[in-house]
Amino acid sequence: MNEPEATERSLDLLWAAAVERSPRGSRPKLSVERIVGTAIDIADAEGIEALSMQRVASEFGYTTMSLYRYVPGKTQLVDVMADVACGLPPDMSEVTGGWRAEVERWVDALWEVYRRHDWLVRIHIKNPPIGPNQLAWFETLLRSLSRTGLGYEDMAALAMFVSSAVRDLARFSTDLVPMGLGYAKVLENIVETDRFPTVATLLASGGASAGAESGESAVRPVVRFGVARLLDGIEAQVGLAGGSRPESAP
Repeated sequence: MNEPEATERSLDLLWAAAVERSPRGSRPKLSVERIVGTAIDIADAEGIEALSMQRVASEFGYTTMSLYRYVPGKTQLVDVMADVACGLPPDMSEVTGGWRAEVERWVDALWEVYRRHDWLVRIHIKNPPIGPNQLAWFETLLRSLSRTGLGYEDMAALAMFVSSAVRDLARFSTDLVPMGLGYAKVLENIVETDRFPTVATLLASGGASAGAESGESAVRPVVRFGVARLLDGIEAQVGLAGGSRPESAP
């Protein structure tokens, strides 16, 4: 199956109006909803590497071929899993502080999705958002960014950058392992001041102590800092370009 055909099949499954309807003559135990839910449970508990059509079928006591009556293949299964797992975007109706606060709320909510389903950061991304939930997240972010004064092309680029940065840092946080006595202690034994003067200054200031923390506690502040500085830059860019004044927090 070529890539366009695989994507088309994913679209059909993601947007099927009767996604829970069973094929004629089938036993009611299987449905797209139950197959996807079981696949998500497997990925949450054991990682995406443990997922296979055979494994999902075995959870129901069915043959692998039975699943293909509902889901064309593993590629389409993972596409639907990703859309279902991300759920609906955060409700911005009660967020105060303007567009910046909404973007930060969006980032926090996406981070929590990756914490609940860390396998999401390990699947191959081959398309922009095409599922109903993923498009809802995209729409929510764009709606907030539309009040910055940016043009639509810049808004789309910024949305892509923010979502990609959160995803990549979330993956990094799952890979990061505390280094025993801590990163600073490791560096103290190997860093030569003449060769790495800036790193040595960082060590002296205590700025490398975060290496002793877990992935979540070490990386989450980086996300908040980076997003805040990025939004600072957007405000400055729009102001210098003479665009409409961005919404400001009270």
